[in-house]
Parts: sequence; structure tokens; C-alpha cells
Amino acid sequence: MIRYYLLKIMLPLAAALVWIVLPAQVPDIKTMNQAQRLSYLMKIDFNASANTFSGYQQVKYENNSADTLRNIFYHLFYNAFQRGSAMEERAMFIRDQEGYGQKMQALKPSEYGYHIIDSLKINGISQSYSVTGTILKIDLLQSIDPHASVIIELWFKSQVPKMIMRTGRNNPEGVQFTMTQWYPKIAAYDRAGWHANEYIRREFYGPFADFDVSIKMDSAYTIAATGILQNADQVGHGYYSGKVLSNNRDKKLLWQFKANTVHDFAWAADTAYVHLTNKISDSLQFHFFYKPATASVEDWKEIPEQVADIFSWMEKMVGPYPYPRYSLVQGGSGGTEYPMLSMILGHRPVTKGMSKGYSVLTLAIHEIMHNWWYAAVANDENRNAWLDEGFALFFQYEYSDAMKKNDNSAMRAIQASYDQILPPAKMNALEPMSTPSEYFGANWSYDVSAYHKGAIFLNQLKYIIGEEMFWKGIKKYYSKWMFGHPDGDDFINCMEQASGIQLKWYLDLW
Repeated sequence: MIRYYLLKIMLPLAAALVWIVLPAQVPDIKTMNQAQRLSYLMKIDFNASANTFSGYQQVKYENNSADTLRNIFYHLFYNAFQRGSAMEERAMFIRDQEGYGQKMQALKPSEYGYHIIDSLKINGISQSYSVTGTILKIDLLQSIDPHASVIIELWFKSQVPKMIMRTGRNNPEGVQFTMTQWYPKIAAYDRAGWHANEYIRREFYGPFADFDVSIKMDSAYTIAATGILQNADQVGHGYYSGKVLSNNRDKKLLWQFKANTVHDFAWAADTAYVHLTNKISDSLQFHFFYKPATASVEDWKEIPEQVADIFSWMEKMVGPYPYPRYSLVQGGSGGTEYPMLSMILGHRPVTKGMSKGYSVLTLAIHEIMHNWWYAAVANDENRNAWLDEGFALFFQYEYSDAMKKNDNSAMRAIQASYDQILPPAKMNALEPMSTPSEYFGANWSYDVSAYHKGAIFLNQLKYIIGEEMFWKGIKKYYSKWMFGHPDGDDFINCMEQASGIQLKWYLDLW
């Protein structure tokens, strides 16, 4: 009887204690990775003859995390393209670096890239800040509480660097301006905290944002950009507007672009671009920009139809493309992906890097595949480049095989990756796929691990769990993690859920 009364008293007390100590519902990983919500407004006045521009940037910064923020970090990517930068130092010592170190050392001050901050305010109040290499750190006068927002304003001046890699002026094929990693960009903040790492060459990671970008530039230039052009009737230059315009080449034009839920904004400009369009539907339109003097013109004329087929195949195999525009642009220094836009070299065969020997179309296929992984899923490429590069290469192979399905004698495309991976494997020189992209001591090692091991990882996973479960898992991963910044564990969890098979052991092997 005594035991009964003790239990009668203690059980409600225990229940109350449990109720007291249990924490509030823990947000899921995707929510924690969406700790920032940003809205950029940028006004750019571009001086093409001087290779410089002045800019005003306003960012509405929403702190969606459970943390109180006492600092904010920006990337100033252009500062890497200078003598004495961390990127120059690394380029001099990395193996097989294709002469980047020598190119960096040959830069003159007039060929540097830089960002100079003239003024910085938050909610109208000037803030103190420091710049170390490519990182700007703001010491907030007033911290930002969880779920609070602030308005950040920057006034800045920038110089476009001579093209060394990816961004800059006068690329190897004469494209005048490739504007990538070109503006002061707020660093990512997620479940791991701030990602304020110096830019020393390879990959990028950033939070999703809405962009409203105005660019004032000499009217002779055609601009290709992330997003939707808002004033096609005023601009012309081949943009669909229902009107044929004669462009006034005696003054500057104001170009206004908007893009929602993207983690970067890129653009390119040239006075000799040919601009082709392909309107797929009221909700999807493709744009193509190339220079006839340095591009494989016949390839570029065929590309629009092929791109439409690639998009249709990817939507069937993976899921819907989430944006209303896509542009394929001749520019950059090889092939590089950005939201709603890819930069590629325009002539075939491509003569450098991992894409050496690729036709323009093959390079285009690879870059298009990034739209589902780099652009929409958006993992941290610095830490897990294989989740993007390996996926893009695997889907490039799968699409290529699908196009040859009636040719029984054709070698499967994945064989190219086995050919790349076997020699270093025999020398015990392979590095883990999870190696951060800046930690590889050689470019070939990065290519093998991020691209080829990543593609083979997926190919063998498909064999282990079977075609049906594999494609079910891919669709689940894409649907669940769109705009979510996942990592390798998040991917393998989706494949486990789809297949009913424990697979963490498989990921750990790579």
C-alpha cells in the first residue's frame, strides 16, 4: 500500500520534471542551414574603358538562426587577384597549377582586382570593420538577435582583374568582361557557423538570396546575367520584348535584372555577342551568348535544341528545374556554373583543364547538370565538392549513355572516370572525396577525387541498391534538399530511406 501511494505521488512529479527539462523542438538540419535570408539591391555604374565600376549595395539581412550575431563577414573575392595575396602564395606551390602562379606574379597594379569600401552602415549607423585579404569583418555596434533583421549599406569601388581564372577582363577567347565573384558578398552562416574562409582558388558557398541588380554600362555592350531582365523594351540586344529596337550606342544603358532564391549573381558583357533565345514555355526561357569570331558557330547554333532536351531529361530523372531562365554564355576560363547561368569556352576542342578535349556541347552538358546540384541543392563546395562535381559528371555520363541507348557497341561513358582513377589508385595516391577543396596538393588529385570518384561512387551505389531504388532516392534527395545546403550524410540518409538498406558504411569507404 505504501508503495502504491509513493508511486501515485512520484509519477506525476516525474512527468512534470520531464516536461520541465525537455528542450523546445529542435529545428531540422535544413532549417538550421537556412539561418540567413538575404535580399540584395545593387546599383552599378560601369566604366568599361577603365575596367572599373562604382557600386551601392543594400542588403536586408534576416537572422533566422537561434544565435545572437556579433559579427558579419563578407567575401571580397577580387582582392585575391593581387601580388602578395594568399591565392598567389598558394599558386606558386601547388603542383600542376597551369602557370597560375607565374600569371599572378606578372600582374601589374592596373591589372589587379580589388574592392575598396568607401562607407559601410547598418540601419543608417556607420560601423567599424577590418579587411584581411578577401575577408571583410564587421564588428557590430549592436548585435543581431535571433529572428531580427537589419539593413546593411555599402558604397564601394572595384577594379576588374585581368583574367587569371574564372573572373575578369579579356578571357582567352576575347570576351571582354566575365563578371563572376564580382561584388562584396555576405558569407554563409549555417549549422557550422560562419564560413569566412579566404578565397585562394577553387570553390564557393553562399546563402540563398533575392537579387535586384541595376547595371549602367556603355550601350555597345550586350549583357548576359543571372535572373530576368526587367526592361527588355528599353534595352533590346536580342532580349525578347515584342519590339525591334535600334540601340543608341552614344550613351550608357541601364540594365535591370531580378533573381529570386539564388545564392549568387553572375554576368558577362561583350560588344560582339550573338544572342539566341529559345522560349520553352511561359515559365521557362533559354538564352545563348557567343562571339562568332572565336566560337564554334555551328555548335552554338545546334546547342539551343540540345539544351531543351537535356532539361527535359533531367526533370524526368531528378525533378523540376526551379527557375524561369537559363543562360549559356561564352566566357570565363573553362567551364563554370552559376545560378541560372553557365560560363564556358566557346571553341572546340577545349584545350585545358579537366575538360581538355571536350567538345563545346559536352562541356555544355556538364555545366547544365550543375543547375540541379550546385544551383538548387547548393551544398558547401569547399567541404564536399564531390556532391556537386561528382553529381554533374555522373549525370553527364548518364545522359550521354541515354543518347546512345540504341548503340550496343558503344562504351559506357563512366569508363572515362575509371580510366582516370586507376593510375593514382595503383600508386596509392588517391585522397578521400571528403577532402576540403583547398586542401588538395595538386589539381589532378582534386579532379580525380571530386569529379571522378564522385561519379564512380554514384555509379556503384546504383549497382548496390538497384536502378529503381537509386532513382527513387535521387528524386527524394533533390526534393527534400532543394535550397537546403546538405552534406554527404544527408544524401546517404535519403538513399537509405529510399532503399531500406543501411549505407553509411558505403559512404565511409570513399
